[in-house]
Amino acid sequence: MKRLDIQRPKQVFELALKLAQTRFGELDKAPPKQGHPWVYPHSLYAALLIFRAYFGLTYRHTVALFKDLYPESPCPALHEPQLKTRRPQRAPSSA
Repeated sequence: MKRLDIQRPKQVFELALKLAQTRFGELDKAPPKQGHPWVYPHSLYAALLIFRAYFGLTYRHTVALFKDLYPESPCPALHEPQLKTRRPQRAPSSA
């Protein structure tokens, strides 16, 4: 990971969060249409994606840098989709 000045990433993230809150502010306040409500606001996810793209970081580096910048705040984890595969069926033994 590239060495980054601690102030610049913090300013970039705060600007990205402001931009995301402007764009997704109404969505953050809307009640869920069905299912469990979101734990984190949509604007936080969008800000993390903007932040990641701006610095060209991997997902793990983005999470690590966010935790360094804001140690008191939890960072949402976007789980990567896992492919569910079936195990091959064993043929019944005729013995």
